[in-house]
Amino acid sequence: MARLPYPGLRPFFRDEADLFFGRDEETGRILDILMRSRFLCVLGASGSGKSSLVRAGLLQALEAGLGSAGPSWQFIEMRPGATPFARLAEALAEASPEPDGGGSAQIHEALRRGPRSIVEWREADHLKPGTNLLILVDQFEELFSLTAAESREEAHAFASLVVESARSERARIYIVLVMRSEYFGACGVYPELTRAVSESLFLVPRMLRESCQETIRYPAQVLGFEIEDDLILRLLNDLEAYAAVDGDIAAATGQRREHAHQLPIMQFVLRNLSRLAEARTERLRLTEADYLSIGGLERAIHNEGEETMASVPVSVQAVEGVFRSLLAGSTAAVATRVPRTVAEIADIASLDEDTVRVIVSAFARDDRQFLHCEMPIRPDSYVDIRHEDLIWGWRRLSEWFEREREAAEIWQWLAQGASEWNRQAQEEGMVLVGTALSRRVVWWQAERPSQGWANRYPIEGLDGEPVSVDLVDDYLRAGLARQSRTRRHLRTLYWLLAGAALSFTAAAAFEIARLIS
Repeated sequence: MARLPYPGLRPFFRDEADLFFGRDEETGRILDILMRSRFLCVLGASGSGKSSLVRAGLLQALEAGLGSAGPSWQFIEMRPGATPFARLAEALAEASPEPDGGGSAQIHEALRRGPRSIVEWREADHLKPGTNLLILVDQFEELFSLTAAESREEAHAFASLVVESARSERARIYIVLVMRSEYFGACGVYPELTRAVSESLFLVPRMLRESCQETIRYPAQVLGFEIEDDLILRLLNDLEAYAAVDGDIAAATGQRREHAHQLPIMQFVLRNLSRLAEARTERLRLTEADYLSIGGLERAIHNEGEETMASVPVSVQAVEGVFRSLLAGSTAAVATRVPRTVAEIADIASLDEDTVRVIVSAFARDDRQFLHCEMPIRPDSYVDIRHEDLIWGWRRLSEWFEREREAAEIWQWLAQGASEWNRQAQEEGMVLVGTALSRRVVWWQAERPSQGWANRYPIEGLDGEPVSVDLVDDYLRAGLARQSRTRRHLRTLYWLLAGAALSFTAAAAFEIARLIS
């Protein structure tokens, strides 16, 4: 497929710097910070363009020799995931041109020696002489959100490692962290990291209308595409209008989504328009008519999601399970993505890993980009929803999010009831009865929650461990058994009383019949 002017929902790659416009001032500012302290933390909201700014802006400027450190660089790019040391070891192993540079397992072991281990690796001449080493840790918030509670020591050690590497005078090592702004407070757990971040912080500003116009017009020109002025004006106006949250969410929260957060949606629409233009036999031209045909900013995501849904050779329920496992939040206004491995998704959604791979592959294709996943797809590969705006843009995903939120509330209510029932030696009087029981049984049979799913919303049980789905199932069955016995007793009573009808009113008989029905 020919090169297209716009990346879509994903960030710009480093080799797409010629298509990256609208951020010249910001690129210069982060370059100054990095040259001054050899440490940089780029902070911004989801969709503000922070990863693109670093890859297509900063790294390109460094390669062009614009910084004081010269043009010779080795860039190491990684995401920490749940195993930051292993991820870094893999990235360093790929970067070493020498056969004795050490495999990832050997480097992993060396990194564990202490906070100066990267410095020691650099001093061992695994890179060409005179080369500056820059380590880019994208999605740095994963250090806080994915690292298990029992592995907090690893997170702390990794934070110390990156800070100490930038401070060392023994080797030229530069550290760049890219992090979502809502995780800034999490850095406070690590004092040395907090100090380094505070001294070298850059908050990505909202892209103004003039800059947005540059990101629309100039990439098309670089690759020989024409773009109608009416389309540019329509896009800019719609982009500002789209910044307002959905009416129901606005009424409930009084919040607005910032204009900057919609940049990936704009890029997604422009990429689809480029593909339509490329498919025609006439000249490459992006038109307002095509923009309207795909639904504009408001419906382009939804339409693409529905088309992808129809093309996946699995059940709708299976796709729903995958996407629900990747979402969290108490309301749609604050819904967030939760990256998970293929194995974790399969466990949560009660699917086999092959089915998960089929779904992820379909939604992670370059012409869709709803999901992001490391390739090749393995059980330990992390899957993530590309952007929160998909939750609003794809109506079906909004519905799935609401279903997940409601399911979490019902599960926690049931788990608390089951825990108390078990605490009281499974006393019969503690079980659910009547309408409450009927409603929860219907939900239970429809959802069929797995233990993996239930572990997302733990309620402490009698033994201090989370309540299991088996206990809740027993709790509901006990309620059904009690209700069944009660109905049998009432039926017996009804027929006994019916035999003595002369001493019973019709109204009383009717009331008993109602109770046993």
